[in-house]
Amino acid sequence: MNSEHSNKTILALAIVSAFLFVALLLSIYYFQFVRPSITPPVAIPTITPAPTSSWENPAPTSSWETYESQKYKLSFSHPADYIIEESGNQIIINKSKDNSFSIKVRDDYTPAETSTLLDSPTTGSRKIGDLVWNVYDLPEGYQDGGYQGTSPIYALSLENTGKLVQIVFYNHTNTTSLEDQILSTFRLL
Repeated sequence: MNSEHSNKTILALAIVSAFLFVALLLSIYYFQFVRPSITPPVAIPTITPAPTSSWENPAPTSSWETYESQKYKLSFSHPADYIIEESGNQIIINKSKDNSFSIKVRDDYTPAETSTLLDSPTTGSRKIGDLVWNVYDLPEGYQDGGYQGTSPIYALSLENTGKLVQIVFYNHTNTTSLEDQILSTFRLL
């Protein structure tokens, strides 16, 4: 009987040991993989809304000049050191400089031309000063057929008083704040 009692004790100890071993393994698994880790609270950053596409103009500085064209029936103010040149059917602002852009004014256009520029549809609109402009964003530049394209182009157009005004900014993906300030002074006569 002693041997039988000893076998039962060994069997009971083996079962308890196996149970404790399985419990230990399950505890390790739980704390390593199942239980979510406790992390300290994280400060949530404040999200600042993106600026709207409307731009209101502070008054131009006293050193600015006003360009007025009876031929194109428009005017705008610009820094005094800007060079304005009329060439063919356009006005070129700061030709041969990084911040160069051109203004074309036409009275012979089709209705389709009021919503496309360089064969591209408008990508939205912007209010600058008192005028609402159609926006054309061509990040790959102008592409025609097999032509590889140009540098990025950002353009604006406006139809008003029987005229189609198109402003093209080469090497741009948007206008600068100074260009917005110039455009905020833009008037059709």
